[in-house]
Amino acid sequence: FNFDEAGLAGSLVLERAMQEAENYIAERKKYNQDIEQINSEITQEDMAYREITKEYNRQMQVSKETFANFKSQLETASSTIETNYLKKQQQQELDRQRNLERDFDTATERHKKVIESYQAELDSIDNFVAESRKSLQDAMMAEFATYNVKVYDEVKKVVDEREKDKYEKTKQEIK
Repeated sequence: FNFDEAGLAGSLVLERAMQEAENYIAERKKYNQDIEQINSEITQEDMAYREITKEYNRQMQVSKETFANFKSQLETASSTIETNYLKKQQQQELDRQRNLERDFDTATERHKKVIESYQAELDSIDNFVAESRKSLQDAMMAEFATYNVKVYDEVKKVVDEREKDKYEKTKQEIK
């Protein structure tokens, strides 16, 4: 960049501003890529969880139908042996349903933890980017304040010299 028109002090400030802005933009671009990757992983995790949910619902439906089948067979069973056998199968089906529910609850908890960890990572990146932006802003404001002091001192010096000449002329005229 060519900031020669701004003078030496102005060009230094503008060059620093451009350099800091370029660094910030490069960092921001990197973090945006990280955010996209995490969002992609969240999407994949959600899709996997949806598949687990579908499979759970399907298996649970089959189990409930099987249980209902055993119940209706139990009502029509004629012998004690057959009744005991059907009750045993019915109990096994209930155990299978409990296992399915336990496995699904475990999968749900794991899913929640994974999503929470991804969200924490996203929040961390967002906080870092915000801090980086604030730091850049503070640094540039400090640089601008320094530049303002330099410009003010130069302007004051020029004004003081002009006023000094006027003061001397007025002083000469009074005498």
